[in-house]
Amino acid sequence: MRKSAVSLFVTLLVCCLPLPAASATVKLKSELLTLSQLPKGWLTSAPSSTTAFGCNASVLPANPTVQASAGFNFGALKGFPLLTEVLASYKNVDAAFNALTSGLSGCSHVSGTRDGNPFSGTISKMSLGTYGDQSAAYHASVNLQGSSLVADILVVRKGSVLLELEEGNSGSISASGFESFSKSAVKRL
Repeated sequence: MRKSAVSLFVTLLVCCLPLPAASATVKLKSELLTLSQLPKGWLTSAPSSTTAFGCNASVLPANPTVQASAGFNFGALKGFPLLTEVLASYKNVDAAFNALTSGLSGCSHVSGTRDGNPFSGTISKMSLGTYGDQSAAYHASVNLQGSSLVADILVVRKGSVLLELEEGNSGSISASGFESFSKSAVKRL
């Protein structure tokens, strides 16, 4: 009888311990968008940086407990449009959400140089509905060498996870397409 009580105690102890980082990483990876959820023509690629041109505050806050990302391009690798999703878990996810969204909101006008070429543009809030426990959406538009580059960005806090979804393109982005990607991404969380 004593042996089974010890076994039960050990089992309960193991079940109640926090998941190791490797297990948490696997869990986050399983919550990322997959190619089968995207319309035909999309290809899996390396995730692109979610940094908006000229806005250093547009990256996820440092020191997540776990992070996973996925990237896709339409029609050709390294082509446009591109879609990047990053999931990160934080001890203080509220502070991480606030840091990211206030950083994006603070970059209303951007300018600088990219590969020696000057650029200028804007980042503004956009209406996309509410997702997860808290969300915010942004539209970025940058002129670089006479070309218009645009990005729609969604930031969602759900539980202890922060999601950043970004679609970038040359010219324009389908609002209904980005909304569809957003719904699919949040549904997996």
